[in-house]
Amino acid sequence: MFFSLMISGLASSLPPVSTLFATFLGENPIQHLLGPTLAHLSAVQRDTLTGFGFSPGLVSGPFHHGLAIVFGVATAMALISAVASALRGRHQRTDEPPLPTAKGRQWRRAPSS
Repeated sequence: MFFSLMISGLASSLPPVSTLFATFLGENPIQHLLGPTLAHLSAVQRDTLTGFGFSPGLVSGPFHHGLAIVFGVATAMALISAVASALRGRHQRTDEPPLPTAKGRQWRRAPSS
């Protein structure tokens, strides 16, 4: 229990971006974080903490949660902008003569792309 509290306290002092990128690049931030403390652990604990699965497993949940939030917000913003664009109506250009409409307003054609 004390050991996990010590690791969480030390890990919280690390910059999150450097920890995340170190994990993606194959470096083990836990090994660098604990440094000389690893000598006081048993071989099983040392192998677990410095293995290839501990650090990526530690950050994968929060990283997935962050990506879900970012993509959800981006989707909502795209939908809001699409609705705002649709409600704006047609564009009026100044370089073409206006076209008469049924309501008597003068609208110009938007260029087709």
